[in-house]
Amino acid sequence: AIGQTFLLTTDGAPEAGYTLAGGAKADFSITVQPDATEAELRELLLDAGVEIVSGPSALGIYELALTQAASRDSTAEKLRAASDIIESLEMAD
Repeated sequence: AIGQTFLLTTDGAPEAGYTLAGGAKADFSITVQPDATEAELRELLLDAGVEIVSGPSALGIYELALTQAASRDSTAEKLRAASDIIESLEMAD
């Protein structure tokens, strides 16, 4: 009876309270050096204020989105400076 009451009193909007895991728009696309470790990559991404929203693709491309109110340019500089971890970086449109 309690479950039925709950179902009858909710508005039934399935999207209420849910967000898509891949819903963030990518700010950067990167590839990672073959010898970079997961720990090094994780530390760099946390320090740069970005998170992986997609990837790796079949070509090894990761899509990253900003998680902080940092500028895209300053974040791109941090990622480019880590050339021992990041092989290539492109800014998304």
